[in-house]
Amino acid sequence: MGPTSRRDFASIIALLREHLQDVVVLEENATPQRAILRVSAQWGRYRVLVTEIVSTAREYRYYVLDGEVVVAGFDNAADPRAVDLKHGRQARRHYGESIPHLHRHDKTRLELTDEMSCADFVAWLERHLGRAEV
Repeated sequence: MGPTSRRDFASIIALLREHLQDVVVLEENATPQRAILRVSAQWGRYRVLVTEIVSTAREYRYYVLDGEVVVAGFDNAADPRAVDLKHGRQARRHYGESIPHLHRHDKTRLELTDEMSCADFVAWLERHLGRAEV
């Protein structure tokens, strides 16, 4: 997992540096069991936080903040609200499953999404928050 994750992480960092401002790698490390990348950056007036975790499965968190307010937060965590939304009455059987979803309006609204890559997230930024000057 280590070398592949490091190459993948290097590509993600390069992508973020190409499209965002003030990119700072907060954490990048790997063990035989998992690898983690945490990055902070700016998109115009917005603060962007990117987390990629690779273990037995891939986890991600892509958040856009305006001050302390969550404008948008994409992740694939085992969020009970996302599980409820996806599985309805059968949700209890699926608690603990990772479900791709989007938090909006300071995490008061949630919608299901497709799995997302960091490149998808950057494209979302460009489509929904305009082009930030790099």
